[in-house]
Amino acid sequence: LQFSRKAKFASQQVSKVTSIQPERAGFIEKEDDEVITQDVIRQHVDLGSATKQFELSLNSGPYSINYSRSGRLA
Repeated sequence: LQFSRKAKFASQQVSKVTSIQPERAGFIEKEDDEVITQDVIRQHVDLGSATKQFELSLNSGPYSINYSRSGRLA
């Protein structure tokens, strides 16, 4: 029973990785009124990426920052 749960979980993680294709760069496309949260993203990424999630609590905001398409600071 324990083995079958682990096997099912592993199978789900493999299917996430193959559907995401991490070797290819991508983006998130959303509707105008749709809100994408970190929890939503975490549910759809592989386990390794999901464990790297962190939360920033920045007081005295708002803050803004610009990134280029390559992910570097612009």
